[in-house]
Amino acid sequence: MGSLVGANQLLDAFFNHDLEKAPGQTLTHKHDDNGKFISPIPKGAVKVAAAASSQVIFVQFADGTTCGDAHDGHVETLMDARADLFQALKKWDDAAKIGEGSFLKALGEKQTDRTGHAEKTFSEIRDMQKEEGTAAAIERVRHMLDVAASR
Repeated sequence: MGSLVGANQLLDAFFNHDLEKAPGQTLTHKHDDNGKFISPIPKGAVKVAAAASSQVIFVQFADGTTCGDAHDGHVETLMDARADLFQALKKWDDAAKIGEGSFLKALGEKQTDRTGHAEKTFSEIRDMQKEEGTAAAIERVRHMLDVAASR
């Protein structure tokens, strides 16, 4: 009956080579909901075929060149989240160099997350520490920093 869903997909491979998309690769976005949208149907509404459209706002290539609007609000949000995550990872790595206790203390502290997008990664690393141990969490932090350093 017309447009029902709008979604923004922020994909940042800055800390993870697995998220990189090479030319010719496909990124598939999946919804985790059941797809039901209930609202009054306006009189005279016409059914339309299911369709989707997308628009790339900004891309930063592996060589550092960019395409798109770096001043778009979505892009600025992504870059702010990247900066917040980078600062937290550096802080955690510095604490790990001192010792496990320092790492655990730093991991337990609230981190700056101006956008709300870095918290998912913060939580994943904290969960990894609880489930797989401190060494695994430190290894993950260092791997993410190594990937970022390769940029």
